[in-house]
Amino acid sequence: MLNIFLNCAMNKLPINLLVTHFYNEEYLLPFWINYHKKLPINNVVLIDYHSTDKSAEIIKELAPSHWRLMTSKNRDFDVLNCDEEVMDIEKQFDGWKICLNITEFLITPDNIGEKLGDPNQDTAAHACPSVIITGEEYGLIRFPKSQKRMSKHPNDIAELFRGFKQGVLCSRMADDGDSLARPPRYLHNGKCGNYQPGRHKTGHRTYENNLIFTGWLGYFPWNQKTIDRKSQIKSQIPQSDAQKNWGHQHFWSHEQMYNVRRQLVQFSEDLLRYENYSRAYNNVSNLLL
Repeated sequence: MLNIFLNCAMNKLPINLLVTHFYNEEYLLPFWINYHKKLPINNVVLIDYHSTDKSAEIIKELAPSHWRLMTSKNRDFDVLNCDEEVMDIEKQFDGWKICLNITEFLITPDNIGEKLGDPNQDTAAHACPSVIITGEEYGLIRFPKSQKRMSKHPNDIAELFRGFKQGVLCSRMADDGDSLARPPRYLHNGKCGNYQPGRHKTGHRTYENNLIFTGWLGYFPWNQKTIDRKSQIKSQIPQSDAQKNWGHQHFWSHEQMYNVRRQLVQFSEDLLRYENYSRAYNNVSNLLL
């Protein structure tokens, strides 16, 4: 059935496939769609895990016509089944591919094709460092323990993207099990991602990219809509995964979420100080204009 996607590319672009899966993401989906349709990506496949909100309608309204929306064959976010479904889709495509969550935004430099190399060469994966976005918060860096400050709802993707200037660059953090660190995502040219559970590791030969980043919006914009979307995902996590502590963050109380958000703000810095990130940020900023 997915073979029809092979003919959907509008141009010969550096990244041939972006896959994502979602459940009730009507808050972030408009931003995610309006952002990624500006990037050099040929094909996008969105897997709907039986959403009950307006997610599907939003996709049909905002997404380019050659993007594909499909209903998952899985009942819930079972990690292994979810990863298998993603890899089955990847097998239908050649070239460079990546799988992201709706909370993840690909941040690419210019002339990205030259930086990736020929996708027809030996199989390899580029590790794209994760960046935990916290947002400028209109000058807020200090986060008094007695206050639970919230950010407003961005009016559009350009306003949201301005928040990508502030955050935590995970590749700079020591690999010592720090709870704030988030592993990379992988842009690969394999038949499939050959992922380990959760898709934060791959069995492919890996290059440390440090040119292409994935901005994670797990705690930004920090408002009630973000808190609600984080809380509702636990309904899609099967008990077998919960017993393995997979997806444990979705079971946190609101107070626990506030505490993590506070720590992230305290660790945040001006990301544009870093040359590679600044180059990628400025490139995307120009694309969004």
